[in-house]
Amino acid sequence: MPTKIESLAENEKNGLSDVVEETGKHSIKSYKIRWFILSNYAMLAFVVCVNSTSHGPINNVLVGYFQVGAWHIDLLTTIRSLLVAFSTLPFAIISSRLGYKRTFIFQYGLFTSGVLLTAIGALFRQGYALTLCGQINTGLTSTLLSAQALETAAIWFPANEVAIAIAIVTMMRALGRAVGSITTTVLVNADMPNEDIKLRLASYYGGMTGLMVLMLISVIVFVDDAPAHPPSYAQAAVIKTKSKTGKEKLKETFKLSIGLLWDLLRDLQFQTISLCIATALSVIRFNTTLLSSILHETFEKDISLNVKAGYALMGMSFATTIGSLIVGPILSKYKNYKAMALLGLTLGCFSCLPTIMGCLYKSLIAVEVGVVLQGMFCGFATPALYELLREVTYPKSAMQVTAFAVGGTALSIFLWSSLGRILLTNTNAVYAATVPAAILFFSGLFLACKSMTLHRQEAEETGERQELLGSDTQE
Repeated sequence: MPTKIESLAENEKNGLSDVVEETGKHSIKSYKIRWFILSNYAMLAFVVCVNSTSHGPINNVLVGYFQVGAWHIDLLTTIRSLLVAFSTLPFAIISSRLGYKRTFIFQYGLFTSGVLLTAIGALFRQGYALTLCGQINTGLTSTLLSAQALETAAIWFPANEVAIAIAIVTMMRALGRAVGSITTTVLVNADMPNEDIKLRLASYYGGMTGLMVLMLISVIVFVDDAPAHPPSYAQAAVIKTKSKTGKEKLKETFKLSIGLLWDLLRDLQFQTISLCIATALSVIRFNTTLLSSILHETFEKDISLNVKAGYALMGMSFATTIGSLIVGPILSKYKNYKAMALLGLTLGCFSCLPTIMGCLYKSLIAVEVGVVLQGMFCGFATPALYELLREVTYPKSAMQVTAFAVGGTALSIFLWSSLGRILLTNTNAVYAATVPAAILFFSGLFLACKSMTLHRQEAEETGERQELLGSDTQE
């Protein structure tokens, strides 16, 4: 018959649902509703990414419909990155004041209003400004998207399921990018009458609006700020720290947020990981924004190039999903976050070579293969990087830390995509295609040179030892 020590260790290892471990200071419990909450949040992440990738592949169609320049359409995709960079601090403060559930509702409200404005803008050929306003709202949602994913995993999931929860959200984001990349290229094309373009795009974004309203209602009804008992020793320690400090006033919250930002800016571990996260996401966003234009620049003008770009981007997104699914269980079992992140960034750099050679020698299949491989290896690296970020910044607020990291990431995405458009306009597609390879190489180099301290893992191991020793003493 197993001892109490063995039973506690086995429960923590397996993350048993609805099993409470009464251990001295804390009751550790995981609740089955965590999977509903994760599914709801993953669906929000999915639709956000469907929307964010829907404009780039039909750049030339929207240029003709709205009668604007190519960079105007790029802005519908990249504006979210610029906004996130400057909204990070105020949104970090807002999230700390609102709490988990109200932040969740706030995100849904922003995004729902954004896709509604986008749907209305699509009804008018002079509706570009309204569409841009809609994308500003949806872009602001992205400020908290990654941070809320980490917060969801930390608040609701036991230690051995955190990496899997993050990987699921990452997978759904990749799946959303896949759907968004191909659906608009199938819905509309440059030879279609403007009236058909109007009705199809308005229906597309209107459908998103209706779905988001239903999901928002489910959050209001079923989601709580936190479970009655923490799911892990690390989360119990965070709750204990918060209970000591209490709820700060707005002025104090602002000071604490500024203090946290200042601490993070001086933390080379945080800076290095944030750079790597920015790189992995920038490569995906770079292809989403510019691949269609790169194909039109490289190959003979063909109405099917948008669809081919869409299929390549869909393949990239599915490959990102596969990469995330592969790395999730590895991280959960071995917790080798840095090694897996380095492996993903390195292979991602090498996977840029087929795209560059495809542009140079005009091979469409080589370009497509390179884009898909970039997605797979960036998807492989991203969950490891987010987990590594949480490890080195523990016990700081996961939501605020990730929000600050995403701010830098967003600015990076905007800058690299803009550089790609400049190179594409003033040189040729080959030079533009080298941008992902360069940024992946240098970010991987920086990560390899910087040692990392896994604070959360140390806290979890210490908590387990203390609780097990206490139980053993009681027996």
